[in-house]
Amino acid sequence: MIDNQVNEIDGELKMTIFHVADFYNRYPGEEVNLHTIVSLDENLKSAILSVALPEGLELIDFSIVGKNIQLDSYVRDLTEGQVIDFHLGTGTNSGEQIEIITRARVLKTIRMVYLVSIAELLNKNGELLASESLRLAVHPWGAYINYLPEIYHGNDFLGRYLMLFESFWKPINQQINLIDLYFDPNFTPSAFLPWLASWLGVTWDDSLPENRKRKLLQLAVSLYQRRGTQSALKDYLQVYSEGEIEIIEHRSQNFILGHGTKLGAAIALGNQNLPHTFSVNINVDEEEVRRMDFDDPSRNKETYIQKLEEIIEQQKPAHTAFSLNLDVKKSNKATNKIGQ
Repeated sequence: MIDNQVNEIDGELKMTIFHVADFYNRYPGEEVNLHTIVSLDENLKSAILSVALPEGLELIDFSIVGKNIQLDSYVRDLTEGQVIDFHLGTGTNSGEQIEIITRARVLKTIRMVYLVSIAELLNKNGELLASESLRLAVHPWGAYINYLPEIYHGNDFLGRYLMLFESFWKPINQQINLIDLYFDPNFTPSAFLPWLASWLGVTWDDSLPENRKRKLLQLAVSLYQRRGTQSALKDYLQVYSEGEIEIIEHRSQNFILGHGTKLGAAIALGNQNLPHTFSVNINVDEEEVRRMDFDDPSRNKETYIQKLEEIIEQQKPAHTAFSLNLDVKKSNKATNKIGQ
């Protein structure tokens, strides 16, 4: 359980402290790295960062991450563990982030235990400014031994032997147990998003922000069910561009039926009509077009229009034609229009 604190002293001093582990489930003899990160908004003169290791964790070493950061430190041995104190008063600047990695070994235990490590930030008077704790679960033996008859459960050699196989297969088992999350746009890893999009027929754009990629994947089924409709095309373009979308269908006008009228397959009702056509007007911010990431601004706009045309071509009814008009908002509120 993580309990992070952000404190403010006299309206001036403000800092954040994080204390996390690379693994929260360990076996005796394995190593664990504790990462302690402190972000300073003001200089802390003579402040001390203390990292406490509980009984059951044996300190191996520690290191400070960062260029040209050197902190005075010393280790205190207590009856119930060890404490490493770091003096932050020298070599630290306002707004600087300090990360300390503490490497420890898990000691032998005969039963499952929870070890709690605490990181505290103290001022020169010993007053607590901020703290955070983490809890590490230590298992005395691997879970695989539970599948053997009870007579073998107390065999230390067999328990450690099976732990070797468990360490090999546990990551794979975790992936299998969580396989359903790989098909959920909210939880699938970023690397799986293009693969999931290929399954759902979503037009992929690597430059699109990740939150919009996931939103499109969430709407994929609904968009597919409404494919070819104005509402589906508008929803797709809205998520993709986060702009203002207007779709205008060009229907027949000036309908006149008289004695000389002849109806047939080649006749379009009314005059100045373009049957089976529609226009798409899109208004976006300049930053949206700039994410195409070309040095030439005009090429950014051309590429962005090509992306929009690809989406419209894929989502529109097959027998229809369209025209696209893109308005780009300038930072000075001026408008630059690109049409075709």
